[in-house]
Amino acid sequence: MTQSTEQFRDAPIFDADQHMYETPEALTKYLPKRYSRAVQFAQFGRQTRIVINNRVSDFIPNPTFERVAAPGAHEKFFAGENTEGLTLREMQGKAIEAPAATRNPSDRVAELDRQGVREALNYPTLASLIEHATADDPELTLAVIHALNQWMLEHWGFDYEGRVFSTPIINLSEVDGAQRELEYLLANGAKVALI
Repeated sequence: MTQSTEQFRDAPIFDADQHMYETPEALTKYLPKRYSRAVQFAQFGRQTRIVINNRVSDFIPNPTFERVAAPGAHEKFFAGENTEGLTLREMQGKAIEAPAATRNPSDRVAELDRQGVREALNYPTLASLIEHATADDPELTLAVIHALNQWMLEHWGFDYEGRVFSTPIINLSEVDGAQRELEYLLANGAKVALI
């Protein structure tokens, strides 16, 4: 380890880009009954897909996150170091089991300790899929986002031990709904939100 690396590790590190891998119930557990069939997980051969409003989404190709790319596996692709014209999947290598730190907050804190990271923002991975798949139905968008935020609060908390700050979502498709969501998040201790 070089002197500069040691000095860097001695400084407080705040990681602003960590992600959780949600369980299927993250989108469905708190969904109002009138939307009980609006979000479903379906098997197509060996693949699981999310079906929203009777449309199969492949926006996130593996929405159960049982097997995932290893941390850092996409770095060369996004750095433009793809001289052979490979696909992202070809460049990422073999999939691994989702690390426990992506599934629960106590393991995330242990991983932060291992990495020498003091605090981190923790983003939901399925959020982009929701807004993409429900764009034509703002009421459904707000309902699914709120259901995800409720699950996130229950499963991760919005401020876990003052170290993991999970980022609930505020969707701006409907102003009154966005304001209600903001009030809910603030009342439950959110320190940050993803808009």
